[in-house]
Amino acid sequence: MGNCQKTMTDSKTSGLPEADPSDWPEAWLIPDEVEDQYALNKLEPNVPVSVEDLKKIGISYWKMDAESYEYPTKSVPWDP
Repeated sequence: MGNCQKTMTDSKTSGLPEADPSDWPEAWLIPDEVEDQYALNKLEPNVPVSVEDLKKIGISYWKMDAESYEYPTKSVPWDP
């Protein structure tokens, strides 16, 4: 738990603003038995999970504007 806690703490203090709750991707509870892991696997009726619930378990989400981001010279993975 030590490393996990450190990672969660570091990401919270990175200085980057988290995405607006309306920008977060949809999340939901999945059935106990999953036959096809590539399917949506939503319960019937669907049980969505709120952004607040995701934050409570330590999930963060950032939406980056890649067009305006200035990449460090050696970090650009392609030839722009």
